[in-house]
Amino acid sequence: MAKKSQQDLADYLVVDRNTIANWENESTDVKGSYLPKIAEFFEIPISELFEQSKQKINISLKEKNKPYSLNINFLIFTDKNSLEELINLVKEKLDNEK
Repeated sequence: MAKKSQQDLADYLVVDRNTIANWENESTDVKGSYLPKIAEFFEIPISELFEQSKQKINISLKEKNKPYSLNINFLIFTDKNSLEELINLVKEKLDNEK
């Protein structure tokens, strides 16, 4: 893939380059409505945008001296369209595994 700059992405999304910088340094969150365009810009499936941003929380529970481990992933959606797109991607993946 050719190198792409913050300015290239900013131009593509019609936002200021500082907006991209703020997303990268996590000063501000990316609006969900930008996710499809960001995936398109990088020529990747939208699901790849979430792979590195997953936050894992490990919770250890002990019940009668038996250790249990629970992994929880959180995704926060700021708009309905992004959530619906992710649901459709998950359904596609599940259908393909059948």
